[in-house]
Amino acid sequence: MRHYVILYIIAIVAMASGCSAYDAPFNPRPTLSVEEALDITRNEATVAGVIADNGGKGLTSLRFEWWANNGGITSSSPSLTPDNGRVEYRLQDLKPGVTYSYRLRGDNRRVEITSDNMQFTTLPNVIPTVSQLTMLAKGPTSVIASFVIEDNGGEDIIEAGCHIRNIDSEKTVDVTTNLNEATTGHIIMTMTGLDKMANLELTPYAVNTIGEATGNSIVVTTDNSISTTSPGSLSLLMGEDRYGYTSLSFSGQMNGDDIRTLRGMAGLDFYGNDTGGHLTAIDLTDVNIVEGGGNYIESRTTENDVIGYGMFKDLTRLQSVMLPLSAKRIDEQAFKNCSSLATITIPANASSIGQSDGCTSLSSIQVSAANMYFKSIDGVLFNADATKIMWFPLGKDGDYTLPASVKSIGEYAFRNCRITSFTMSDNITEISMGAFYGSSVESVTLSNSLATIPQATFQQCLNLKCIHIGSATSLIGEYAFDGCPLSDIYISAEIPPVCYNATFNSSYPLLTSCTLHVPESSLARYKAHDKWGKFENITK
Repeated sequence: MRHYVILYIIAIVAMASGCSAYDAPFNPRPTLSVEEALDITRNEATVAGVIADNGGKGLTSLRFEWWANNGGITSSSPSLTPDNGRVEYRLQDLKPGVTYSYRLRGDNRRVEITSDNMQFTTLPNVIPTVSQLTMLAKGPTSVIASFVIEDNGGEDIIEAGCHIRNIDSEKTVDVTTNLNEATTGHIIMTMTGLDKMANLELTPYAVNTIGEATGNSIVVTTDNSISTTSPGSLSLLMGEDRYGYTSLSFSGQMNGDDIRTLRGMAGLDFYGNDTGGHLTAIDLTDVNIVEGGGNYIESRTTENDVIGYGMFKDLTRLQSVMLPLSAKRIDEQAFKNCSSLATITIPANASSIGQSDGCTSLSSIQVSAANMYFKSIDGVLFNADATKIMWFPLGKDGDYTLPASVKSIGEYAFRNCRITSFTMSDNITEISMGAFYGSSVESVTLSNSLATIPQATFQQCLNLKCIHIGSATSLIGEYAFDGCPLSDIYISAEIPPVCYNATFNSSYPLLTSCTLHVPESSLARYKAHDKWGKFENITK
């Protein structure tokens, strides 16, 4: 009996020992927690969570869940991989002004674990944010100005524009802009038909469904102007004393008859006879040039929004002119022989400009800040990114070096200009025909990147004595140096450039009077060349 009792006790101990070994925890249970949401905006927020005691084998699935407290479906993030026990996720497409709950959920194939819930509230939508108004251009009764809708406040912009308040009369009017889409962005406004001789406060504004926001105002003063209420009426409006004015501003529409009257006020009738008119400053900022009426000069009629050929031709008393904001094209020779004209301002909408000869006093070509096609640097006209020079005013003189950004020179860009020394950087790769025609230049250094010297480039440069031709030049066009009293040509090209039979044709005996300086290693090549070899004086 005693033996049975001993065996029974041993069995109980053994069973107890076996159960203890089996029930000992192999993987501890992970715990999850979430942190306060960060970087909360109207539509986004960043949530983060921490894994404590990841259970040995780690969590095989870990994701955030979130939902709006006012109802709606529960959203889930993709499966996330922890970094040092921490996960982070940016919630997007949230609704403004809504309270959300969120939690972190995961499992390790044995158990599913969920953190406690936390909450955050997205920022509500607000009124927009609007920048200060900036004036870009001004006419007698018009203004071009810009502002930026910096933030739409989370709602579509339903209206934007300027509040205009007459400070003297307290009269107010709103001018709205067309909104192609509800967004933030840069807005340019053209405001015409403003009160004359008035102090005006202009305030930019933008409206969304929450309300209206305004930017800082500017104050402008409008001038008195003569308004042609219908095309062809200027002669009647001005009456018999039209020739007594020296400075005038105009607005309204003008056709060929009006331009003809305007030319008479500036000194010339239709036949070129002196009228005694004394108009020297003309402001056409608020004028729309329209087709119709008679010729303003022989064989020339007006076109819509065009400053036509010869429109101001031979008006030698004219000193300044402000062109219409609406003008889209300025034709060649529009200001031909306006010898007293000192400044021209290219308007906002002009996308095509031709040069005019004989503007010997022109020292500055300015460009409206609202123009996207052209740029003025030190009074010289360039294309918008200043890679091409378009028109060099004849009133400038002395030496000139092009800006480093310039890569090409347009046709007749320096025609008849009075610069005496010209240096061209190696950024220049192209020169157009007649670029220096008739200029006063005495010495020129061309670009080492220039491959072609085109036809008539320096034709009739009556003072040009010395020219340096770069190493990359491979072609020289006809009559390139016609009329140039060159004494020295320096050329760095190892291989003689291609020439035409008329390349060295000139009223000066270039082949006998000019010395050709060539690279020492190419001396024999130039002497043996069928065109270059005709120079009597070739040296290294």
